[in-house]
Amino acid sequence: MTDLTLEAALAHSRPLTGWLEEDEAATLYRHAADLGALGPILEIGSFHGKSTVVLATAAKSVGARIYAVDPHEGINYWQDDFGPMPELGPTLDAFRHNLRAAGVADAVIEVVMTSREAFDHLREVESFGLVFIDGNHGYEHVRRDFDQWSQRLAADGVLAFHDSDTQMPGPRRVIAQVRERDDFAYIGRVAQLTSFRKIR
Repeated sequence: MTDLTLEAALAHSRPLTGWLEEDEAATLYRHAADLGALGPILEIGSFHGKSTVVLATAAKSVGARIYAVDPHEGINYWQDDFGPMPELGPTLDAFRHNLRAAGVADAVIEVVMTSREAFDHLREVESFGLVFIDGNHGYEHVRRDFDQWSQRLAADGVLAFHDSDTQMPGPRRVIAQVRERDDFAYIGRVAQLTSFRKIR
């Protein structure tokens, strides 16, 4: 039987390639465990599955599932106001291996496409309990992710952004805009993870 505790999630996630601090991972785990009853979890940007493993472990512990959206072509795209990053992919084989090793592959629905494509592809999913945005960090991409997927976030659900304050300013700019809205309440920031609750 798979151990679905936070400690197990961190142990499986810790050695994986990616950028996620343990306090960020613990926050994501708690969000997913708390919100699984509201609907499935949506992750935009999976890479090798470092955050996916954490989210899927928590989701599985409460009988929920996670939709993991990533074209898995590697991080090699222009990010609008930040230059191209070095080639880091393809990543699908590593992603699948890591989910199997953690014992959570059965809780993950792979959506191997861009976020923009996935929005139409997943139109049968009425709402999500948690949306984690960690895909293309260019401003226009982050803004589109928010504009599209916030529509599909359940009331009282949580929307979380990663890389809140880095050299790629897209997430930071969108977070500042969301903080000015009256339909989302700021929960807080843990390292580079910023969370909001949808209040209506």
